[in-house]
Amino acid sequence: AEHSHPVTAIATGQCDGGGAGIVVSGSADRTCKIWTLGGGHLLRTISLPAAVCAVAVDACEATLYAGAADGRVFEVPLNASAAIGEAAAATATAAGS
Repeated sequence: AEHSHPVTAIATGQCDGGGAGIVVSGSADRTCKIWTLGGGHLLRTISLPAAVCAVAVDACEATLYAGAADGRVFEVPLNASAAIGEAAAATATAAGS
């Protein structure tokens, strides 16, 4: 469940009481991992086409933004219905930047 390369970015959700709260870690291994804030359990791993150097989560914890070492920014929906095509969406969003 751990990253295979150094963690280069970390962000937390708003944790306003509306949800369980998440922590997102980004890594040089080209992944972002979504963890529960309270227990540190891995919820998801998102693979991207470039090393990650910055991450942010919107206020509703619905969208992840990942800045890559090559200058691209990936927008990845975190809700269940959008997760099916997240890799294609992330690639398409970065290509349009």
